[in-house]
Order: sequence, then C-alpha cells, then structure tokens
Amino acid sequence: MTQMNSKDLRLQELFSNKSIVKVFHDCIEDLSLLYNLCNIKDIKGIFDTQIAHRMCCDDPSYKGVKNSAISLAMLIKVYLNIEYEIKGEMHNLMAQNPYLWKTRPLTEKLNFYAGNDVIYLPKIFYLIKEKCERHQMRYLTMERIFDECSKYVSYVQMNLSIK
Repeated sequence: MTQMNSKDLRLQELFSNKSIVKVFHDCIEDLSLLYNLCNIKDIKGIFDTQIAHRMCCDDPSYKGVKNSAISLAMLIKVYLNIEYEIKGEMHNLMAQNPYLWKTRPLTEKLNFYAGNDVIYLPKIFYLIKEKCERHQMRYLTMERIFDECSKYVSYVQMNLSIK
C-alpha cells in the first residue's frame, strides 16, 4: 500500500466533508478520476449542475429550457446568458484525440480550458439554490438535489477506463 502525501490527505478531507459543497457539471468522469487515480473513496457534498438542472426541468413550475443532459455551454447560456465559445473548439480537439486529457503534463490550453470551465459553476449553484429557497420550484429543494447527486457517486467506481 502506498502512503498518502499531505496533498492527498487534504483532498481526502475535503471530499469527505459533507458541509463543504463541491460543485461539478456532469461529475462522473471527474469523480471517477478522484476515485480511481487519487484513491478518494469517501465523496460527500457533491452538487452536479447537470443533475440539478434536470431536476428543475422535472418540476412542474419550471419555465426555462428543458434539456436533461444539458451541456455546460448551454447551461451557462440558460442561467447566465453568456455565450461560452471555447467549448466547441475543445470538443473538436477531443474528437481528434480521445486521449487528450490523459496526456501529461497538460498543455497550457487544456489548463486554461479546465480553469475557465469551473468559474461559472458557483454562480449557477447559487441561482439554483436561490430558486429553491424562494420556493420558485414547487417540489424541488436543495436537500433533494444533494440526495440525487449523492446517488451518482456510487457510479464512479464502475468507470474502469480511468485507471
């Protein structure tokens, strides 16, 4: 058994702490990476914007764009009215090279893309949270969203392509 370094232990503490919200979009691949490569098995406090949006769509009072597998670019457009153009370029690069994200070290362009991908997630999280707290959604609560997101954590161990 390999010994964890202090960075691994800090990650372990962060992801096992339910009171610290970790916001993702389409979390399965990211969580699979943490589970299979970083040995982070206890994952709590996950909020997936794709899952939350799907649940908003299922609420009878929802009046927005209904798309259960919404892309991050579309989610940013729907919630923030921002055109996120770098996504199309990255999809083309990933189509050309399916191993793009497995190459290390990551290129400057990939680091830039990954960093920009996450800057909108907290804003979307707070918009959805506000809708739930103001009871703009008839049946949807943050507790229900977190419960649904936690179900997806169990799928991460099944993604054996990330090892």
